[in-house]
Amino acid sequence: MTTFAGHLANAGHRIVQPQEEGTPVTVNWLAFVPAALGISLIPGANQLVGMRNAYRVGAPRALIAVGGRCSPSP
Repeated sequence: MTTFAGHLANAGHRIVQPQEEGTPVTVNWLAFVPAALGISLIPGANQLVGMRNAYRVGAPRALIAVGGRCSPSP
């Protein structure tokens, strides 16, 4: 029976071995920072609901609804 690693090797993928402890990891900051900022600026479901409620019923009532969504679960 072929293992998952065997399938990856057969598909032409390279298996990366874990780095030794204490070996620094390099980060491509020129790619990471714009990607992180772009992802953080995309509104999620709660933000879209809050904007829709503010548009429909006004900001004060929408803020009450946002407070309810942000409250801790029991």
